[in-house]
Amino acid sequence: MSNSHSDTIPLHASSQSDIDEIENLINASVQSGPATVLPARPPSPPRASIPVSSSPFIQSNIPPPPSNSSLSSNQKVPSVPAAPPPPPPVGNSSSIVATGFGPPPNTLTEPVWDTVKRDLSRIVSNLKLVVFPNPYREDPGKALRDWDLWGPFFFIVFLGLTLSWSASVKKSEVFAVAFALLAAGAVILTLNVLLLGGHIIFFQSLSLLGYCLFPLDIGALICMLKDNVIVKVVVVCVTLAWSSWAAYPFMSSAVNPRRKALALYPVFLMGFTSLNTSKRFVLLGFELPDNDPILNQHHRHFYSSQRNFFTRAKQIKKIEINDQHSQRAVTTALWCNFLVFSLKFGVWFATSSHVMLAEMVHSVADFANQALLAYGLSSSRRAPDAMHPYGYSKERFVWSLISAVGIFCLGSGATIVHGVQNLWTSHPPANIEYAALVLGGSFIIEGASLVVAIQAVKKGAAAEGMKVRDYVWRGHDPTSVAVMTEDGAAVTGLAIAAASLVAVNKTGNAIYDPIGSIVVGNLLGMVAIFLIQRNRHALIGRAIDDHDMQKVLHFLKNDPVVDSLYDCKSEVIGPGFFRFKAEIDFNGVVVVQNYLNRTGREEWARQFREAAKEKDDSALLKIMSNYGEEVVTALGSEVDRLEKEIQELVPGIRHVDIEAHNPIDISSL
Repeated sequence: MSNSHSDTIPLHASSQSDIDEIENLINASVQSGPATVLPARPPSPPRASIPVSSSPFIQSNIPPPPSNSSLSSNQKVPSVPAAPPPPPPVGNSSSIVATGFGPPPNTLTEPVWDTVKRDLSRIVSNLKLVVFPNPYREDPGKALRDWDLWGPFFFIVFLGLTLSWSASVKKSEVFAVAFALLAAGAVILTLNVLLLGGHIIFFQSLSLLGYCLFPLDIGALICMLKDNVIVKVVVVCVTLAWSSWAAYPFMSSAVNPRRKALALYPVFLMGFTSLNTSKRFVLLGFELPDNDPILNQHHRHFYSSQRNFFTRAKQIKKIEINDQHSQRAVTTALWCNFLVFSLKFGVWFATSSHVMLAEMVHSVADFANQALLAYGLSSSRRAPDAMHPYGYSKERFVWSLISAVGIFCLGSGATIVHGVQNLWTSHPPANIEYAALVLGGSFIIEGASLVVAIQAVKKGAAAEGMKVRDYVWRGHDPTSVAVMTEDGAAVTGLAIAAASLVAVNKTGNAIYDPIGSIVVGNLLGMVAIFLIQRNRHALIGRAIDDHDMQKVLHFLKNDPVVDSLYDCKSEVIGPGFFRFKAEIDFNGVVVVQNYLNRTGREEWARQFREAAKEKDDSALLKIMSNYGEEVVTALGSEVDRLEKEIQELVPGIRHVDIEAHNPIDISSL
């Protein structure tokens, strides 16, 4: 025992008395204070010494204190009485102020004004990081921990309204593209950070990008008020740099400092992509005026030359698509999914249920997918131009494919991963009664949207003369089918969520909650794969139905001017729009007979007899040239007749390409 204090420095007696006095004051305040004070720590032994061995720079010349055995029996070390435990709370437990210990407070019972003030305070705090970026602040992770979606919602709505107001055409498309870019950017940013070894979730990425839209909001407002191209270019560059730099403080704790530049790349990419949402740079109000001869002279000359080279003399008419049933289904599903997402978000926030989180992510994916479908419908109605002479009908297939991939990645993948992660750490969700109410309301809303989608599918099947089952698998318009399958998966997912919550409530085993999440994820995966296959076939180039193809071929084979058919092909270029191509070996005798019957063979016979009476052949050669030109024109008339009758036979065939085929190889002659 004599060596127990050989490496310590004893404190002065006055210092020990000061410490004792401070501890007595703390204990007295605990006994007389309110119930909301933190519980006192357990009593600690007197701080009598500081270990010297802990620091190699402290050299002790003080002799060691006497050992415990040398102390007299009547000398005792003074002790500090332990503080009594705090009294139990009195009154409503919800009034207790939240501390850093124990479960978080139940914010559902607090006054609305307190919730509003807390949300506004968080918005102001995050907005300060954007206005005054400071990557070297004391708490770099606070920005991502305090993520919220109210600020990003206000900023994206303001940006969409400003851009749509600045655009001269397609205002609704510009507004929708702003939301689509934000959602896609959040997905890309999340995956990028995770691949770089960081830690971030989708909603944190959404919050980060949403707050970084604030510089773009200011730039959009300036560009809308100031109509000057040079000013707009400068404002766009400045706001883009500001937005990228503002994301730096948010990423301070999400990724390794050496990889922050790579992590911030999607933020810059989203802003740069925004500048190219339209060939006229509608975003941020930067739009090339039509009356500017310097900026648009080359643009008009290029498209004018291309139009004259690629198009025929016939004027291209705008393709009118009768897809009001699909448009109605998409619009209804868009609003219904927004309402359902709001309900599910509130329930997940209150219950922390894994299956409700899966359903909330499902609703987010559905809302984003319906927005993509709506944009695809609008884009597919654009009239053909020089660069796309067959129109933009296939664009709806592109956006439907992107929507299906979004369901697979965001809806199915994220839901399954979250469920698997919580299989061994699941706990029973709280406030199941709230979940039951919202599940019932969501079931009604999604059911109404499903009814509208089913009606749209029935109308589409009737328009194409197909059964509903065949239309679902082989119909030419995948939009209404996509809405119906997504709504059907939503209704089924709600039933699975309800069953899992009932199982948890009855058995007390929380394992059913993540199991329900995994089942919902697999359901979404199957729906996504089905939609991906449908749109893949449409984009690759699918032939028209065999019934319509045989009808056209039978008509051509029975026409007198057709001897034989070669290389007959067809392709679906849009919902209800087809191309047909064929090489025909024409019967020249029938073509000439039809021409002579229309013009009169006696007149041509008279001209040939008179030309034959001439001594030289010049008159005869002239008559033969005129006759040959008229025969070629007659062949063109026969081609036009066949094209017109084919389009009348199958109204969906909008483009018919017929070529004359020569069965004799000219090179062998």
